Amino acid sequence: MHLPLLAPWRRQRPRPGFGDSAEPEVVPDGEGLDVCSVAELDRRGRVVVSLPDPALDVLVVKTAKGVYAVDNCCPHLGAALETGLVRAQTITCAAHSLRFDLGSGRCVSQRRGRTPPLTTMRAWIAEGRVLLTVPSGQRTLPA
Repeated sequence: MHLPLLAPWRRQRPRPGFGDSAEPEVVPDGEGLDVCSVAELDRRGRVVVSLPDPALDVLVVKTAKGVYAVDNCCPHLGAALETGLVRAQTITCAAHSLRFDLGSGRCVSQRRGRTPPLTTMRAWIAEGRVLLTVPSGQRTLPA
């Protein structure tokens, strides 16, 4: 099996396709950002949302355990997580095989060394729409 070089994994913005980018809209009551419909998330499995301020690509994933929103950037070396394998409540980075808990952001596969956690955001479903709140503060940067 041929694996691509690491350089394509370090891109800043996701390419259109598997995790097509969605345009977020501010919800009128100011509670969060309207990302997409639940039907669209069910169809795609995941959606990447590009936020302008702070400049951040957010990966929104729906699993049997709920809806999760995390920074689309692996904190290990900056790889995009949009093509990672999602199982139960974890996502595996396709570039490095590190596995992260979608709820807490904690790296659950590394035994030695320290990998910073993923930046997580609150995501929920209301009236058939997927909403998320981006916390103010700093995102986790690659080590």
